Amino acid sequence: MASEARQLRPFETLDGAQASLDELVQITGHEPEKVAAYAGQTLLSEHDPYRSGPFVLWFGRSQGDNQRLARAVVDDVRQQFDDCPGAVRLVVSLHNSRLKMTDVVFDRAITDPDSIPLAIDLHEIGEAKIRPRPLQTPGDGCRVVVELLLGRDLTPEERRPLRAWRKGSWLARVNFAISTSGAFSGPRPRPLTEAVRNEYALSPRTVHFSHVFASGETVLAAEAFDDVMNFYVDEDLLDRVREHPFAGWSHRLQRGWILNAIGTYLLVAVRNEFFDDFDPTTEPWSGSIMRAILDKVSGTEAVPTPTAALTLLQEDPGRFLAELEDRAELRDLEHLMIPSNPEEK
Repeated sequence: MASEARQLRPFETLDGAQASLDELVQITGHEPEKVAAYAGQTLLSEHDPYRSGPFVLWFGRSQGDNQRLARAVVDDVRQQFDDCPGAVRLVVSLHNSRLKMTDVVFDRAITDPDSIPLAIDLHEIGEAKIRPRPLQTPGDGCRVVVELLLGRDLTPEERRPLRAWRKGSWLARVNFAISTSGAFSGPRPRPLTEAVRNEYALSPRTVHFSHVFASGETVLAAEAFDDVMNFYVDEDLLDRVREHPFAGWSHRLQRGWILNAIGTYLLVAVRNEFFDDFDPTTEPWSGSIMRAILDKVSGTEAVPTPTAALTLLQEDPGRFLAELEDRAELRDLEHLMIPSNPEEK
């Protein structure tokens, strides 16, 4: 619902509400008492991506936490927008970059503490219940975004310096990812045809080629490789691999291709004009493919966090790529490589 992506806001935000959302909002799946994701984290779901598997968004896991969050939000809203009744709304939306879909599943004006529910069922359990389309995301995952935003333009009389006034301006936001595999979604291979070779002046001996066409902040904030780059593989070789997707030699080729393509993306990313501002823990970067790559490298004693992985990328890119190759299992990569449908070539 809100299209703004920049981290620096030209107006006052709801800092108290933001802190409460970061601390208390969770998303849970099949076993809510065992597995929960907080803001900026990924919830893994190993169940059928099209049916079953409940997802619940919690605004505090108890009535006490819910009331604490609600009071913080309402106090913040009243402090800044008391003269604009009903202008600030709580909106929950589901985003699927692969399907280019956004569904708003909850939208309510913030008027009092009762405006914030304890929980929202994003999908109920049951074999006969089909998930909302944005949640039908085998491998790729989808984003769940919780926002406090302006539901209307403020009138000229309501506007004042440093106060947001445009409809859709977000004032506080947290997001979560849902994935059925925990893998980041790599670039989809396209046939390296004679026309493509001519377009990029490539030698007939070139087997694969990556071209990052995006620029600026988009390179770092994108949620899918296909939104920033094209990845080409010799069309005859690609056909052979499609015919034998699970052979040992095929796996080795696929793994090498994709890691090479990701390396090209990283080379462009670290030279990007916005790279020095990149923070994997904050918006708009927390749902990006760059964050997904950092997540894959982190989690060890040597590289415990995404921030540590970012430092490694900056200081020792060769070691970073070696860690990525070590951590990226075939099960993480194989579903990204070769579409089973020939029409996807």
